[in-house]
Amino acid sequence: DVIGFDYDYTLVSYTSMLQDFLYNQARMHMVTQMYYPEGLLHYSKFDKKFAIRGLVFDKEKGLLFKLDANNRIAKESVFFGRQRLTEGEIIKE
Repeated sequence: DVIGFDYDYTLVSYTSMLQDFLYNQARMHMVTQMYYPEGLLHYSKFDKKFAIRGLVFDKEKGLLFKLDANNRIAKESVFFGRQRLTEGEIIKE
C-alpha cells in the first residue's frame, strides 16, 4: 500500500500559510490519531525545501520517494525520514 501526495494548482494557490497549516494538521493527526510520539509536535517544522510534490509513501517500509513520468523511482529522491538513501541502500530495501 502507498499513499500519494500531490498538489493541483488548477484549483487553489498554495500559499506558505496554507502549507504550514496543512503540515501542522497532518502532524497533529499523526500524534493524536496514529500515536506518533508527542515530540514530533515540538521538533518538526515545515520545510519548503524538502520534497513536497508528487510524493509516494511506502507504508510497509516507511520510505518517501518520487516517481518519474514512467512510474520509476527517482533514485535521488528516496528518503527514510529526513535521511536521503544511497543507491545501495535503495536496492537493499
